[in-house]
Amino acid sequence: MKYEEFERIYQEYYLKILTFIHKRVPDLYEAEELTGDVFLSFYRNMDSYDEEKGSIATWLYAITANRLKNYYGDKKIHYSLEILKQQTEDFIIRKVPQSLAGR
Repeated sequence: MKYEEFERIYQEYYLKILTFIHKRVPDLYEAEELTGDVFLSFYRNMDSYDEEKGSIATWLYAITANRLKNYYGDKKIHYSLEILKQQTEDFIIRKVPQSLAGR
């Protein structure tokens, strides 16, 4: 696939993919970043595209679904670490005597 073909696909699908992602990721900036990631992945791997396995749209949405899965997985881990940090701080405040907490 040549660059001109990528450009045509990008023009045709960018808004569709962005809309699909933005319905699942309310922050527009993050949705745009994820959309960029999808097209970057598509661009890097477009030489391996096999039309017998499915349409371009199918491939783009598969890339999109994987990127969203990773995004939510990353958020879950980040969120869990934030909760753990807060729970640890709460525990220290409640359980550790003030004389020891400052050490």
